[in-house]
Amino acid sequence: PEQVEAEVRNLLQEDEGQYFDYYEQQALLSSSSSQATLWNELISKPRLRLLLVSSIVLQVSQQLGGINAVFYYSTVFFEGVLPNPLVGTTIVGAVAVISTTVAMFIMDYVGRKPLILWSSGVMCLCCLVMTLALLRYIDSMYSLVAMTVFVIFFQIGLGPIPWLIVPEMFEIRNLAIAMAVRSQVTGRGTTTRRTSVEGWSSPPSTTMV
Repeated sequence: PEQVEAEVRNLLQEDEGQYFDYYEQQALLSSSSSQATLWNELISKPRLRLLLVSSIVLQVSQQLGGINAVFYYSTVFFEGVLPNPLVGTTIVGAVAVISTTVAMFIMDYVGRKPLILWSSGVMCLCCLVMTLALLRYIDSMYSLVAMTVFVIFFQIGLGPIPWLIVPEMFEIRNLAIAMAVRSQVTGRGTTTRRTSVEGWSSPPSTTMV
């Protein structure tokens, strides 16, 4: 085969020394035709369509879960609780790093689905506690605890899993297109949210998760 390929290249060699790679061209043509087939397969087959929608929902839930708002407004939550609110923000960041490390070890043991369910449920409860603390219905110290727990459960569930689970949901032949669609929807949706409603979308979105 290598000798045949060399002969084909010599026959198709151009004047400027650049050769026309016959095999690469055939691969491109085959890829172009198969791409349309994969698109139709991804949309037409109910099982693949459900997996695609699930992957998009997971990624959107991660982006709208409220973690960005928690980090952004963390100093507000710690006012009146700690002498220097920036110390609390630093603590939350350290907790996030540690929780991500823990997630690496428990993800395979506990399972993806239980971690996502527990993560979403606990995050909703933490949002409720933080809201009550901000409205002065309960002591502000509870907001510190709720924020820390919120970050922990996000980092062990809804944070890393949406990025990891998509390659496990699809076969290799459908994976590239599925990840491209998911990334496009997530990117455009996040940009729209930031330019339209900014931080107001986070608590309701966490409740919807």
